[in-house]
Amino acid sequence: MGDISDIMDFGIDELKNNSSNIDESETIKKVKEVMWQKVGIERTSRSLKEAADELNLIAINLENENNIHTLQLRDKVRSAWASAFAASVRKESRGAHKLQDIKEEKKEWEGKNRIHKTSIQFTPAASKAEMP
Repeated sequence: MGDISDIMDFGIDELKNNSSNIDESETIKKVKEVMWQKVGIERTSRSLKEAADELNLIAINLENENNIHTLQLRDKVRSAWASAFAASVRKESRGAHKLQDIKEEKKEWEGKNRIHKTSIQFTPAASKAEMP
């Protein structure tokens, strides 16, 4: 294995010039299909979990590619995964996002989800009394 200078020399030109065996249009088509069928308007807790798992597998398959287009594609897949993953953790319906198996909004779910790698942290919204 090389030293740090070898890593530093790996630049954007090398990423641009690397080829990829990934079919970008097929991958995007698959992501759209998963998002529409499992994360779309009519969804369940189970379909959201399945979507997050499928999208995670797609992203993992892109991990070893060193190509600028594949890197951009992986970012798109990870964004779709984050949406499905966050929705799968939230056990309520909120606004137009309705779960077929959980119909009501729940006050305790008002807040923000922060995703880091494959974990999620929920922060409850501040009450009106706490706001400046």
